[in-house]
Amino acid sequence: MASHGQHEQTGALRTPEELAAERLAFDKGAERRRSELEESKLKQARVDTWTRFVGTIFVGLLVTGGIQWYGIRNQEADRERSESAQQAQVAIQLANAREKALSDLRAQMFNALLQNYFKQADERERIAILELIGLNFRDAVQIKPMFRLLDAELRTRAHTRDRLELEQALRKAAKTIIEDQLNQIRQAREGAVCRVGLTLGTPVSPECFPKLTIQLLKVDRTSIVVRTNSIDGALLEGAELKGGEEFTVNYFDMPMVDYTAVVSSSREPWRYSIVFYGAAPEKKDAEIAVALLPVSAVGAQHRYAFDELLEKYLRPTQ
Repeated sequence: MASHGQHEQTGALRTPEELAAERLAFDKGAERRRSELEESKLKQARVDTWTRFVGTIFVGLLVTGGIQWYGIRNQEADRERSESAQQAQVAIQLANAREKALSDLRAQMFNALLQNYFKQADERERIAILELIGLNFRDAVQIKPMFRLLDAELRTRAHTRDRLELEQALRKAAKTIIEDQLNQIRQAREGAVCRVGLTLGTPVSPECFPKLTIQLLKVDRTSIVVRTNSIDGALLEGAELKGGEEFTVNYFDMPMVDYTAVVSSSREPWRYSIVFYGAAPEKKDAEIAVALLPVSAVGAQHRYAFDELLEKYLRPTQ
């Protein structure tokens, strides 16, 4: 029994060669693991390097592209500003050229019309000339005195059919001019026109200009006398009409030139005109139109179109 236990104890012991072999195997495993770890680190380092490289390139491309895009946008903005400035300059040149051409043409036309009016024309031709002047020059010329003079001349004639026809033609020409001017005022920005019926002694405020009060004082077939709440260029809101200004209105009052300028209590400037349409003395009433002139000028042909064009290019909407 003793010899068998001794044999098992001797077998559990390892020889130096075996220990050396196990040590060598352990060192080889450790070396392999270190090699694998270093290789893994190297691979990760390569991946990190490529990532940083690609990221740098991408960021560079973004920055370069952004700079180029910003430059292109600036160039486009500069080009648009340049084109806008050129368009404004062209618009101004066109406006100036057109105004000069129209002014030259109108001056020649005006001279020719006046020469024919005072030297060669008969009554019918003179009526036609007055109509041409009124339609082409609007607020540039006050031709009401010429209408009144011709009307007075016709009244000195015997009461004949020819005289009645001439008087009707003269009033028709004046009415055509007045309607043309009223249409210009309607189409203008801030301009307004409204028809108003008047009854003797009854104050009325027109719808298009409620600050104004008008009272009919006298009425006959060819003219009326009215009183308003305007006094010495001031529009008195809510004031009595007793001390207001009186106006005689007839068929020859042109709204663009026969107007009244007033300032309200709020210091707002107004220009208004009263146009005579007709009267019925037996009924003691009359029909008029009240024209509220715009703040901007009214008169020259296509002036508003040019004003809007220049406004568009010189003061573009932001």
